[in-house]
Amino acid sequence: MSPLNLVVDQLVAKNGQVTESIADLGEFLEILQLLIREPAVVGCEDSFFRVLRRELEEVGADVKHYHGVLVAQGSRPHELMLSAHIDRHGLLCTGPNEFQYAAFVAGNQSELTGDSVSEQMLHTIENRFQGQRVQAHLPYTGTYIGQGHIT
Repeated sequence: MSPLNLVVDQLVAKNGQVTESIADLGEFLEILQLLIREPAVVGCEDSFFRVLRRELEEVGADVKHYHGVLVAQGSRPHELMLSAHIDRHGLLCTGPNEFQYAAFVAGNQSELTGDSVSEQMLHTIENRFQGQRVQAHLPYTGTYIGQGHIT
């Protein structure tokens, strides 16, 4: 049982009955768990967008994907408008033993000089990720490759 489902079960146990809002909360938490598990490193959010798009289309939303933006409209698109931002800041492996800060790689795909802003920023934050457990995913599909530990 996941921690999120445990929270819903505890709410039910307190009340002794399942209300509609608690049942809805359980469904929301299931979708949230699915979305949290999907990788979404800045500049490589395609796999996350596909999962989110599928969930939105299942509830009848008309979904369009523009460069870096997912737009979903329901049957009454002018009644409620939400804007959200999703990505994880981290490092991208750009070669053997070569890592760059993902936010700068996304914005500057053609850095070749060796003194780029992202490399300067990496030196500024290089100790930030020390001791962290990391996971590797293919950028477009989100397929899990493996995990490691930054030393």
